[in-house]
Amino acid sequence: MGKRVDFGLNWYDFLEKWCSGVTPSVPCEEGWRALGIIERLFPEHLDKVLAGGLKGIAFIAPMIDFGITLEACENLVGFDRLLSRMKKEEGAAFSEAEFAAALVKLGYNPILEPQLGKKCLDALISVGSEKVYFEIITPNTCDVMKTAYSEMQSLTQRIMKENTGMDVNIKLLTDLNPSISDSILAYLKTLSPSTENTHKMPDVALIKYSTFAPQALSFEHKQNDVELPELFVAGFNRTENGIKTRTNVGVSITDERAQSLMRAEADHFSNEEINILVMDISRVPAGIRCWSPLIQRRFQPNINRRFSAVVLLSSCIEATGISRHCSVLQNQYAYKKTPKCLLDNLGKLDRL
Repeated sequence: MGKRVDFGLNWYDFLEKWCSGVTPSVPCEEGWRALGIIERLFPEHLDKVLAGGLKGIAFIAPMIDFGITLEACENLVGFDRLLSRMKKEEGAAFSEAEFAAALVKLGYNPILEPQLGKKCLDALISVGSEKVYFEIITPNTCDVMKTAYSEMQSLTQRIMKENTGMDVNIKLLTDLNPSISDSILAYLKTLSPSTENTHKMPDVALIKYSTFAPQALSFEHKQNDVELPELFVAGFNRTENGIKTRTNVGVSITDERAQSLMRAEADHFSNEEINILVMDISRVPAGIRCWSPLIQRRFQPNINRRFSAVVLLSSCIEATGISRHCSVLQNQYAYKKTPKCLLDNLGKLDRL
């Protein structure tokens, strides 16, 4: 199993060997302790980093941050179950741990994976005499999207096979199924190559189609004058007998898809409780800016009233460590309102 000493005899030795001359923003004692926490609780993670052999702040900062997260969560009720899920490489479990650690830094003592009737949520805190339940999701790995991603990969591979030498960029406007995939493939056969034209299959897809060029094809997609974030892309590049082919199939987060994600999570919550949905959208380009108006429009008098608030979180690697951003969206139509003191504290998440 991986050990801290495999990375260096001390913090300064570690910096010299693994950080390429860039000192992480965390204090040296905290950073060195974080490596020791991973060794004790999750040595398999150190094995993975060592096996990869990748050095530099872009690869090391997330590892240090992970150790700090483990330390913050270690003594929480339910941590053992969460750690087990992380060791099984459940992507959502890592987001849950990061948010739980953030709650600890805000001064709360969350219970992890609490029961609410027959449901199991992700976290529970007490704010004064009130209980607040949290569900944390990573949209690009949630169940709603996994099926879509599988279909996207299948479509992408079929496009590559049937369109050698072409550059195909598709922005989906609906969920895929075999019938829609067949219709897209049939439509591609009717197109003439063009770098300028955006072809529209109403309510199905936007398509750009040209012979392969070094510059990838792209286009804007807006709804209600809001740029729509692309949740993920199934993309392939291939060179065969000197002929290059490229295909990207992306899915945008429209109002309808945002509603689908929220509908899938609403069943976890009770009308009688304060409920907050947390979305980790770190992998979505311009996620917070684009998602905020989409989610805000989903707060309406007759739908989504179980959500007291939605918190959008995003993190990225900067010069010396992890930078975090958040947006706290209060639902004015919620059955149960979020305490103002909690909303204020959640707004501080990007300063932790």
